[in-house]
Amino acid sequence: FWHALISDVAYGQIPRLPRAKKHELTAQWFESHVGERIADHAEIIAHHYEQARGILASSGRTEQAEELEEPAIRFLLLAGDRALDLDVARAQLHLEKAWSLLSPHDPRRPDVLMNLGRVADLSGRVDEAIGHFEQASDLFRAADNKRGEGEVVCRLWGASLYAGLGADERRSLLARSAALLEATEPSRELAWAYNQRACSALQDGEPAEAAKWADKAGAAAQAVRDGRELLIARLWHASARCELGDLRGLDDLRQVYEESLSSGWAEQETWACGWLSGWLGDIEGPAKALTILESGLEREERRGLISMAMLSRADSLAYLYEIGDWDKLLGVGRSTVQWAEQQKLGGAVITALPFMAQVLAWRQQTAEAHRLCEAVLPDARREIIDAVVSALAVAALIDHMQGETEEAVGLIEELERATSHSAHWRSRHLPTALRILVAAGRIDLANGFAQGLEVFATRDLNCVLTGKAILAEARGEVDEARDLYREAAQRWADFGFVLEEGQAHLGLARCLVALGKREAATAPLEKARAIFSRLGAVTLIEETDGYLQHSRT
Repeated sequence: FWHALISDVAYGQIPRLPRAKKHELTAQWFESHVGERIADHAEIIAHHYEQARGILASSGRTEQAEELEEPAIRFLLLAGDRALDLDVARAQLHLEKAWSLLSPHDPRRPDVLMNLGRVADLSGRVDEAIGHFEQASDLFRAADNKRGEGEVVCRLWGASLYAGLGADERRSLLARSAALLEATEPSRELAWAYNQRACSALQDGEPAEAAKWADKAGAAAQAVRDGRELLIARLWHASARCELGDLRGLDDLRQVYEESLSSGWAEQETWACGWLSGWLGDIEGPAKALTILESGLEREERRGLISMAMLSRADSLAYLYEIGDWDKLLGVGRSTVQWAEQQKLGGAVITALPFMAQVLAWRQQTAEAHRLCEAVLPDARREIIDAVVSALAVAALIDHMQGETEEAVGLIEELERATSHSAHWRSRHLPTALRILVAAGRIDLANGFAQGLEVFATRDLNCVLTGKAILAEARGEVDEARDLYREAAQRWADFGFVLEEGQAHLGLARCLVALGKREAATAPLEKARAIFSRLGAVTLIEETDGYLQHSRT
């Protein structure tokens, strides 16, 4: 038909019972003709069975309607599963229709509940997701279905990442899931559980452990020829290589990302995008990382992957902070936190607040910054290492700005303990930690904090270089500090971390003033002031202006 209205009129002219039969015959025709591509046509087949069943039921043909319930359920479930990678809202529609048709004792109920939990999880309704997963777990256990129970327990772990469940509780869920699945035949679910353990190890800053689990996941995926889990195992392995110092892992991450884009597997694509952007941000700079992350964010929102989109928004604040787009950071941060608090998506709140607090602190809004840190620090201590490191460093910075020296030093000592096993995470806030310790007169602690850091990524190397400059200046080795600050300023400029570039210019100027070269200090001071003015970093502007006045007199 050329026009939808004509189509509707023509359709309405068909008597109800023949219309139901035509729907049924159409569904059967598709079933018999689409062959191996039946999943691609599941939605339209389910639609025709649903229409036929509904017409028969409303016409009093109860027995005939009941005969079509089973094929309707079968294709609604297939359509729902297919839509999870394309459109979460449509997946929910199909799964809820199927659920309404299932009898109370249908053995498929726990699987449907688990998929409804996945829909809720992806849509940002974390409490609802956890409720579905827990109910499905009970049903699987009652049916002695270890494979199903193992998978849904692992999905509970995934939801707990958003809900802010403690690290010990998360590890317990993963161990329970693996134990259940290892008691069954080799399966996709087992490969998936191993992949989740690799992911968890990376989030805890344990790359060697992550590589071990990624290898196990890859072997399990190959055993059952599952391309999805094999792809994600490669993702975790590549990420672990990067953290262990083999930066060729970045090329592997790019390849996994490209393959995930062409695969159509939405969750895998999102994970690949997030981890690629993370390592790009450490190796090639925040601007490239932000470009990748924002392209993934657009796809997540289009597909209805709201939880993942909000976590990506929270992650983007780190790059907005480094490139110096602080006004946008605050705007994105406020909207993300507001939504995440409503949905109880604790992970997004914990990620976002420290970056917002840093901006406010540098802009001399320290009371508000302190309030944000007070709100996030208790939960951050129970989170993954990235959240712990950021929250502790920012809280220490704000305490330092407020003159609470002992509290600031205590937080840096806690940060040292939290990163005792990871030079990568120790170096991440090394300049901030050392500036606080030096200002507090704790050179002993500063030396210990910076000692023996073997790092590989560009960002980490720049942080270590800046740390050496800070310590040299504190020891009175001004010539060495001057040269180190000069190199740091250039390297931060190339990398794209605007605030640290400004701090390096300021450090260089301090050294030149100390060496009696006041006129030479003017140029780096003016560069520093231009950066701090663009950022609105009032505290640093005032410090720079003091040196500028000194250099010109």
